[in-house]
Order: sequence, then C-alpha cells, then structure tokens
Amino acid sequence: MKLNKTFGRIATTLVATAMLASVAAVPAFAVDDPDIGADVSEPEYSGITDEGTQHDADGIENFTFKKVLQLPVNVPVPNADFNFTLAGAEAIKGEEVRGMTAGNTYYSQAVASGKGEATVTATFNQDVPTTQVVGNAQIKEAEVTVNISLESFEFDDAGVYKYALSEAISDTTFAKEEYTTVEDSIVYLYVERILAESPAAEDEYKITGIVMMKPGTEYDTASPSAGKSDGRIVNTYLLDKDGNPEDNELTIEKQVAGSMSSPNDEFTFNLEIVQQYNTQGGTIDPKDPNLKGKNYYMVYEKKNAEGQYVIDDKKAPVIITSEKQNPNSDYTWNWHAKQTITLKHNERVRIYGLTDGQQCNIKELTSGDARGYSAEYTSNYASMNMEDATGKTFMPTFDKDVGNLDVTCTNTRDAVSPTGLVMDIAPYALLVIVAAAGCFVFLRKRRKD
Repeated sequence: MKLNKTFGRIATTLVATAMLASVAAVPAFAVDDPDIGADVSEPEYSGITDEGTQHDADGIENFTFKKVLQLPVNVPVPNADFNFTLAGAEAIKGEEVRGMTAGNTYYSQAVASGKGEATVTATFNQDVPTTQVVGNAQIKEAEVTVNISLESFEFDDAGVYKYALSEAISDTTFAKEEYTTVEDSIVYLYVERILAESPAAEDEYKITGIVMMKPGTEYDTASPSAGKSDGRIVNTYLLDKDGNPEDNELTIEKQVAGSMSSPNDEFTFNLEIVQQYNTQGGTIDPKDPNLKGKNYYMVYEKKNAEGQYVIDDKKAPVIITSEKQNPNSDYTWNWHAKQTITLKHNERVRIYGLTDGQQCNIKELTSGDARGYSAEYTSNYASMNMEDATGKTFMPTFDKDVGNLDVTCTNTRDAVSPTGLVMDIAPYALLVIVAAAGCFVFLRKRRKD
C-alpha cells in the first residue's frame, strides 16, 4: 500500500514538473505582459533636425533625412522611386562655415572639396502611410526616411567637406511632368581625427557633424541658420504652383435606374485620350523623337454606406499608357491612350493627368442596349452626345479653363424589351409545346386501345 502511494507521489511530481517546464518553454511573444518580449517598435528618427544639423560625437555612419511627397487627399500614393546621390562638390575659394561645438562658441572653418559618392532610393507606394497637411484639408503627404551610408567616404585630414545631394525620379509608369522637381542641396560633412594608438598605425577619421542646406541655397556665415534645411526634401504630385490640387481630372460615373434594372449589371466603356502636339507654324518638328505621350493614373471608386465615393480597395489602380497612333511611323506628334473600363451602379473611375486640348472619347459598348437598357450622358462640359452603330459616344475636349471633366452615364430599364421577353420565356414556351404534344399522342393512343 505504501509502495503504491510512493509511486503515486512520484507520478504527481513528474506531471507537475512537466507542466512547469511546458510553461517555462512558452516563447516570449505568447506572454500577455507587454513588458515581456523583444521590443519591436521602430527606432526614433535621429537624422537631420529642424535646425538642419545632425550631430554625434561618437561618429555618424548614415546621413539621414526625410523624403516627403505631397498630393491631393483623394489620390493614392503612386508607385514612384526617388533616387538620391550624395557626391563630392567643389568648394568655392574662401568658402567658410561655422564650426559645430557642444557649447555656444562659434568659429569659422574653411571648406574643402568633397570626394566620392553614395546613392540610395526612396520608394513610395500605396503602403506608405499619409497624414493630412495642417491647414489644408485638400492635401496629404507621404513620408519616407532616407539613410545614405557614409562608410565608403575617405578623408585625408580633419575639416569640413562639401557635397551635393541630388534627386532623380526613376518612374517609367507615371508622367514625370506631374511631379515638381527639387534643386540640389548642399551638404557639409564635419570630420574629426582619431589619433592612432601607436606611431606605426595611421590616424583615422570620423564624421561627427552634418549640416544640410535648403535646396538651391548656400551657407551664409553671417546668418548660418537662414538657409539650413528642416531635414525634409518635398516633392508634390498633381498639385499646381500654388500647392493646390490641379483641375486635370476625368471622372466617369455609372448610375443604373428603372424598375427592371439590376445594380449588379456590369457596363463596359472604351476610353481613348488623344494627345496631339501642335506642329503648325514649324515650331515643333513632327518627327522629333523627344515628343512623348503622357501616361495617366486611373483609380476605381465606389460609394460607401454614407453615400460618399471612396477608393475601391479591391481594384488596383491602373496606369494608362500612351502609344503612337501609328507605331510604324516616324511621326511622333500623335499619341493615343486607350483603356477598357467596367463599372456597376454607384461606381466610377477617376483619371488624373489631363492637359489642355486633349480629346476624351468615351464610348459605352452595346452590352447595355442588348439587355434593354437605354443610356444617357450628363456632364459639366458643354459637348454634344453622339450615337452610332456601336453604341453611345461622348467626345469632350479637356479645357484647363473649365477644369475637371465629370461624366455620368445613367442606364435605365423600366420594362423588359420585346426581344428580351422572347428570350426570357422561349425555353418555357418550348416546354409547354412539348408537353402538349406528348399529351396529345398519349391520349390518342389510349382512345385507340
């Protein structure tokens, strides 16, 4: 009996030990306590400050600043790459800057020409978060932190070295002319000497300070803070020179009405945007290979429960590319951008990037008419409607003085058309006829019997 109790206690101890071991083996991320486990929060930004400086007495390995893209609130962040190059620049004779010290002692230092270069790419896409610009409900901005490695730069002596930060947009899917360009920024690297530990070893150098100037400005020792950057390189997309959204949009909206209509019916459009360079008067060579067609950015939108149009996150944005009207021709003045669009009730597309004088051919195909729908166009533009053998066509010409072009196509179906009625009841009518014939044959045979 005692032996059984002993075995029982041993078994209980083993089970308890196994349970404790299993609890101890639970990984840190499974514990509910937020103070336990790895810190996965993003590191704080420690780059160029609002005063245009970056300082670290232990040495700076990366030149860090922020790339900002401002755009209208209703436009998704485009897929765009901004390439940055930090390259040595030639110092002007007698050029000086203020020294960087921890205290309030200022002194001037001569500037030397920098050597070497480093590159990096800031990538923007729809996953980059945006914030609304304070004081302007129409504008938002996306922000990406940029780090340019300084490890490849070599120095022969302590001092201040001059560099130029340049930007280029490597974006083949968007019309580059819709972006603003940014001038080069002057960047000064402050280099200190690290004395060798032995006479046989060589001295080393470290970068302990960086001064970044606003694009297109030079350092002024009399007023050193006047031209310093706030650590942000800002481009705009689809904004005018005053920083407001450009009126260069085309909106095509679909509405379905009538007692016999269905909100799930789809309607197809063919869109063609015609861009022609004016070659009259000899100012433009129609064979100039530099004449290029624009690309356009199309976003799908749908109404939400509150009746407001929002971006349809189930449909990806589309780049509408332009091609020469005649690809085999040497003439480059005539470009056409074509796109097929399918919409249902309370859906629309918004196309960005129109310029003055571009003709927009909007044609609804015959699929709507074949189902008994009629079609009617309404627009804020005074342009005629046309109807031909292939369907409805709306052909306005974009006018920058009028602004955004809005087109609504309403398809109405109040009753089933005769053709539609025949198609709908034909199978049932055939069944009735077959059944009647069968009954006639069967009854006639019974009578004979």
